[in-house]
Amino acid sequence: MNIIKKIKLRKLNKERECLLNEFAVEDITVQGVWPLGKSLNNAVKRACLMDGLERLDAEIKAIMEGDKHGK
Repeated sequence: MNIIKKIKLRKLNKERECLLNEFAVEDITVQGVWPLGKSLNNAVKRACLMDGLERLDAEIKAIMEGDKHGK
């Protein structure tokens, strides 16, 4: 793997780590009985987290696939 791909992967992994650290467990999980507004806010937070993780994982996979094919 060339140095540019390693740098891109390192950057994406740091971005992924920051995204995971941005949310607390209580922000994205249901714990007890909550009002509807709080439940909706948590659903939005979960969606943002998952969208971000999926985007980063897709970018990482594309870099790794490109490396497998000698690009």
